[in-house]
Amino acid sequence: MLTVAAAVILTSVSCIYDFNPLQSLDSSFWVDVYVFEGDILAGDITEISIRSASPIYDNMSGHSGLMLGGTSYDYAPYTVYFDVSVECSDGTVIPAVFNGSRYRIDTRNIDLDKEYRLVAKRSGSEYGVALEPREYVSAWLPVMKASAIDSVSFEILDEERLAVEVSAGGAEPLGGKYFRWTGKETWEYTAPLYASAYYDWNTNTIKYYKWDENNNFYCWKSAVAPFVKVGKVEDYDGGRIIGRKLFEYDNMNSKLQYVYSVEILQETISEEAYRFWTALEKNTFDVGGLFSPQPSEIRGNIVNPADSSELVIGYISASQVSRAKVYIDQRLTRFYKGKTLLPDPEVLWPDNWLYWYWNGYCPFAIHEEPNASFVDDRIWDWYPRRCLDCTLQGGTTQKPEGWDYSYQESLL
Repeated sequence: MLTVAAAVILTSVSCIYDFNPLQSLDSSFWVDVYVFEGDILAGDITEISIRSASPIYDNMSGHSGLMLGGTSYDYAPYTVYFDVSVECSDGTVIPAVFNGSRYRIDTRNIDLDKEYRLVAKRSGSEYGVALEPREYVSAWLPVMKASAIDSVSFEILDEERLAVEVSAGGAEPLGGKYFRWTGKETWEYTAPLYASAYYDWNTNTIKYYKWDENNNFYCWKSAVAPFVKVGKVEDYDGGRIIGRKLFEYDNMNSKLQYVYSVEILQETISEEAYRFWTALEKNTFDVGGLFSPQPSEIRGNIVNPADSSELVIGYISASQVSRAKVYIDQRLTRFYKGKTLLPDPEVLWPDNWLYWYWNGYCPFAIHEEPNASFVDDRIWDWYPRRCLDCTLQGGTTQKPEGWDYSYQESLL
């Protein structure tokens, strides 16, 4: 949502001037607007991402907007490299480790009675050009105590919609007034076709997989869940949060193809943080679309101490976190209705195998002619590799840590 808030196209002409976060910036060259995502999680691993958006101006059309990435045709936000740490009010500094996309900080053993802030410093050079030193800090933050999640569940609303919901406050009183929910999703999926054999180009032969060999049919993939929700206790009867809908998926979403899991993270947040996230959600979804002008300025609690007028997008909280997970198994729900359209196979003799292998094809099965009285095991049906290799969809064949689902147990 923070990325969405930054990525706005500001081209409309009106008598009412909408908020333009880049209006006061020098547009003659590249200007960075930094977007911070994440919270300081007491008793857990803190993960922070810092990305950059920059304005672009199209001299051909006169349109202006945001550059999210390295080129005018790339609207994906790019990661910015900083020295990141969490500072404690007693002077302790906990440095971050960068994993290629996010900064991980070990805050599992921090003192809950102290205050903390996030610090990000940029210096050095990039592509041989010296960078202007910059520093960004969040406000000093007390640690908000956690309130347990009672349950995370899903509900099939109708034939086309499935919703994930959270409930809290039933087992024990909620320890706060304002709450924020985020999620981490993982899904197991399969390649469209199951490869029982593979091609050995050294010998120009097709060999069958052994029973314990991985044929890249089952994969797992993870992502940040597509929602950020907030709520306050007074909006719910009896001070309990029951069935708070977090997000929906339709029956064509490929994440639900096999087994899908989402882990919900619940944080107690301050009233100021609640106002920030409420305004962000309203600005993002109530103004007509992702690229609509924003009606109000979205500023958080992160600043550049050397230039407090610089626009920085994001809000950092410090809190304990409660977690709960739910699994959705297509074999039980029969909710997913998506279908994979397969191309026609290439029917190949051995003298063509090497050529098609180097052009991205793999053997699938021995070709059988309809009503044939015999099968020639030299002739095989070949498909594009993406039809037989699940890793080409961005996943991995390694089962992720924490994946503890068992189909048999779910039937009990």
